[in-house]
Amino acid sequence: MLLESNLNQDNNRNSSISNPLTHYVCPLLKNESFKQTFSAFNGGLAQTLIGQPLDLCKVLIQTGQFKSPIAAARSVVKNEGVLGLYKGSLVPLLGVGVINAIMFNFCFEARRLILKHSETGALTLSQIYLSGTIAGGLTSFINTPVEGIRILLQAQPHGIKLFNGPSHCIAQIWKQAGLSGLFRGLGLTFARDTHAHGVWFLTYEYLIERSCGLRKCQREDIPLWELLVYGAIAGDLLWLSVYPIDVVKTIRQNDQFGLQAKFHNTKEVVMYVYKTSGWKGFWSGLTSSLLRAAPVNAGVFCTVELCLRNLG
Repeated sequence: MLLESNLNQDNNRNSSISNPLTHYVCPLLKNESFKQTFSAFNGGLAQTLIGQPLDLCKVLIQTGQFKSPIAAARSVVKNEGVLGLYKGSLVPLLGVGVINAIMFNFCFEARRLILKHSETGALTLSQIYLSGTIAGGLTSFINTPVEGIRILLQAQPHGIKLFNGPSHCIAQIWKQAGLSGLFRGLGLTFARDTHAHGVWFLTYEYLIERSCGLRKCQREDIPLWELLVYGAIAGDLLWLSVYPIDVVKTIRQNDQFGLQAKFHNTKEVVMYVYKTSGWKGFWSGLTSSLLRAAPVNAGVFCTVELCLRNLG
């Protein structure tokens, strides 16, 4: 379904429908862009609800507060209760759904453009990777401020509340560093997301294409458990391909601003990680990330696929 060349088919309206609600909703459900956006948005919600607790643990490990995801989770639950595992989740819950919808639409649009110049009428694996890098690169401009705010909120030590919530965090960043503060780490996010999403889409689509070839079936016939497995594999390969960049990005975005800033550029962060932890430091929190990535990305791809199937 994600590889079909008719992603841009026209919306067929039924003018004979008299019910106002049906009149507006039915045409939407026939619109490919709406179906893709709706499905991807729901995939983003699934991503946040499944992955937020482990993402919190990853941030706490990467910022040096804990050595393992179990220790981080135990401390958070002990001091803040179970809901503490969803600390800083408001921004990603609202933002990730939108970001996911935008990112998938960027990817679909990139595929449409590529298909227009394709002689075979089908996407090659390298073209799938390319469309993923385009989507990831464009989405990084949205991811940077959203993730920066989330990291600052999540990394607050217990008992030391620097920010009262997302709006207060944004106000403080703007006051101290302006627009550049909100987009601190953009270069790292861009580098991470371009390659990461290329690998992400490439892995998933390759596994789907391989399954269809072996089974001699259509995409819609692939069972649920396979979608979950393929999404999990894609998620883990995504993180393995860019994890050191994410470690550096997290430390950079968790830094203070102005005269209190510990680092002034990416090189200083890289040197700090290497001097304090060696090469192992660039893989700090990997276990937590891989544990998170498998169920989260299984949920994302499965949700998107099932929504598209049910919407026709």
